[in-house]
Amino acid sequence: TYVDEGNRRFANLQSKYISNMRFSSSYSKKTTKVSNSSAVSVITGENAVNGVQSLEISQLAKTAYLTGAELKNASGEKADYTALTRLSDLGFTGEGAFSVKTGSKTVDISVNENTTISDVLTKIKEAGLNASFDAKNQRFFISAKESGEANNFSVTASDAGGMSVLSGLGLQVRLDKDTTTLDKY
Repeated sequence: TYVDEGNRRFANLQSKYISNMRFSSSYSKKTTKVSNSSAVSVITGENAVNGVQSLEISQLAKTAYLTGAELKNASGEKADYTALTRLSDLGFTGEGAFSVKTGSKTVDISVNENTTISDVLTKIKEAGLNASFDAKNQRFFISAKESGEANNFSVTASDAGGMSVLSGLGLQVRLDKDTTTLDKY
């Protein structure tokens, strides 16, 4: 009686559920396929609905950046400047200014021969950009904090001294090499 009831329940469980588990149709399988996994990834959750979705990527966002030229010493060899190097050690004398434009914000930066590389980096960061100096490779690296066209930036000399500073820091870029800027004009 008690054993018969247990056997009946087990047989009911087996016929109702367990015997059907041998068929693949008893399992809810979800698969996801992506044609370009370098542009997008999709993860199928357990409650995903069946369907076909499409996604069109018109353009991948990029973060604006500027890698400066390798700095050279007075004899034309790779320099050994540090963050504490003064602009006078780069051959700059007097005063100069340049501006940093990020989005709709423009910050004017003034420097003189006693300004250090570290001071320049701090001022560029205060203008809203990421900035660093790689002492091993003797290069400046400046980048936007976020990607997208609204976060593009420019660094422009305000006077002859500013042009001299940007040149000495390896940050002077000729417009004929900047096709993005040329395309706008």
